[in-house]
Amino acid sequence: PRLEGRVAEMAAKPEGREFLATVLLFGMSGHINVDGQDIMGLMPSFSIQSDEELVAMLNYLLRLGKSKTKAKPFTPAEIAAVRKQPMLAPGDVATRRAILATNKIVP
Repeated sequence: PRLEGRVAEMAAKPEGREFLATVLLFGMSGHINVDGQDIMGLMPSFSIQSDEELVAMLNYLLRLGKSKTKAKPFTPAEIAAVRKQPMLAPGDVATRRAILATNKIVP
């Protein structure tokens, strides 16, 4: 799915910020529905990257497009906090996304 505008929308909410860090650290696999389209895919984990590198990726994605939502930049401390959580399987991350989508946290 497109990332332009979506990342800023998610990053404006605490649960969305945590999810974005979670998906980068643990990856995601399975079915998701985006803009009414069912997608089956696999996103690998980027946990080998440093917290600073992951922050650079997320902050780049925040600036994509012309989002009406303004989200504060990510910090290495946010990534480090998620990294300390128990590891999730990529399918579990997709399940978490589905719950967040139901609650309108992720688009």
